[in-house]
Amino acid sequence: MSLKAEKFKSRFLQLSVGQTLSNMGVYKELLTLLSEDEIDKLAEENVYFSQTCSPSGIMTLSNVPACESMKLITIEMTYLRMFLPEEVTGILLHEIGHAFNPDKQKMEGEFAADNFAKEKGYSKWIVSGLKKGLDKKLVGFDKETIDQRIKNLNG
Repeated sequence: MSLKAEKFKSRFLQLSVGQTLSNMGVYKELLTLLSEDEIDKLAEENVYFSQTCSPSGIMTLSNVPACESMKLITIEMTYLRMFLPEEVTGILLHEIGHAFNPDKQKMEGEFAADNFAKEKGYSKWIVSGLKKGLDKKLVGFDKETIDQRIKNLNG
């Protein structure tokens, strides 16, 4: 395993999350899309990926590093299966974009996160995922906000 791959793997708090993403082809795609500098930035910012399950669940986190603050990119495993692998990749790139732009809030933060995914070639898949979330009436998918984000992504 390359050093870059080892660094990326260390960002996952549960092996099952990485395995699920790997089975979808998302893990390998993210590893390819992210530069080693970007993976290093995830480590510098204490960004980790962790699963959540709806409506509730319990998870065990082992070997969690002690740090002053940690940013968790949570992956809702039930929702995850509603999206195409390319949409999941876009969603996770968007969340990484948030982690890289913590000073930007509200719509400015959404645009910055979307732009990170767009720079990686995933604007089409972000738009597709946003429309799907809106159609399925998923929590957090507000039509006005989605319309603004789609306009930004298509602009």
